[in-house]
Amino acid sequence: MQPFRQHHHMETTDMSDGAGSGISPVLLRQLHATTDLDTLLGRILKLALESAEADRGSILVLDEAGSVKHQILARPGQTPEFATYSVLKVMKDGLGGWVYTQRQAALLRDVTQDPRWVILPQDQWETGSAMAVPFFFQERVSAMVIVQHEAKEAFDTPHLERLQNLAQALANTLEMARLIFRATMERNALYTLLERIPQPLLIIDDANRITFASQLALPYFAAPPIKKLMTELPEGEGLLQAMRTLRGEEQTTQPLKVRTSWPGRTSLKMSVRDLQPLGLVVTFLE
Repeated sequence: MQPFRQHHHMETTDMSDGAGSGISPVLLRQLHATTDLDTLLGRILKLALESAEADRGSILVLDEAGSVKHQILARPGQTPEFATYSVLKVMKDGLGGWVYTQRQAALLRDVTQDPRWVILPQDQWETGSAMAVPFFFQERVSAMVIVQHEAKEAFDTPHLERLQNLAQALANTLEMARLIFRATMERNALYTLLERIPQPLLIIDDANRITFASQLALPYFAAPPIKKLMTELPEGEGLLQAMRTLRGEEQTTQPLKVRTSWPGRTSLKMSVRDLQPLGLVVTFLE
C-alpha cells in the first residue's frame, strides 16, 4: 500500500490562525493561551479524535534529540514500565518511527496489511485503521498524534487533512508548553539544590521580584516573600539598599558583602551577587 505523503508546502505553510483546522477562533485562542503541558495535550488529543472521528488515540511529544518525553497513550492505566515499552516499540518498529524518520503523515486504511502497524502485548482492542500526523516546529518533528478506529477503511484523505491542519495550527503552542514545562522542571531541580545550602538564600529577578526564598530565609520576613516585589515588603528597603550598592560597584562576578537596614534589627549583613540569567542571589550572613 502506498503511504499518504504530506506535501512539502503542508510542512511550511503558516496555519497558526487555525484556518482549515476546524477549530473555532475562540477555542484556538484558549488553546494558544494554555501553557500547562498535560492540559494542552489532553485538549489536542480530544480535538484530534473528534476531527478524525476516531475511537482512540495517542499523542507523543519529542525533544530536540527525537526522544519521547511526554505522552498520552491510547490505553490509559498502563504501568510505567509497559508504557515505556509501548512507546519505544512504536518509535523503533512501528508507525511512530516511520512518521519521525520519513517526516510524513500516514494513512493506514487496513492495519493488517501494513507493516508499519505493530501489535503490542496485552492489547485488548481491535484496530482496523489508523492515521498518524507529525507536528513540526522549525522543521523539526516535535510531536505526533496517532489515532485508531476498530473498523477497516474508517479513515480517508479528508480525515487526514483535517488532522494535519490541526497539527499545523497548534504545533508552536505545543512546543512552547513543552519548553515551559522543561524550564519549570529545571528551575525546581535547581531550587531543590539551593535548599541544601546551609545559609538563608534569596533569588531576585530583574523586575525586583523575589522568585525563590529558602526555608532558612523565611524567618527573616514577616510574611512569605515569594513572588513579591521589593516595594511590597517591609524588608524590601534593606534589599533595595543592597542592590543599589551592588550596582554602584564595578561589574564583577564576585559576591559583595554589605550591611543594610532590616525591620526588627539594627542592621543585617548579607552577600549579594549577580548571577544571570538566574538573577540576583542574596545570602544572609547572620
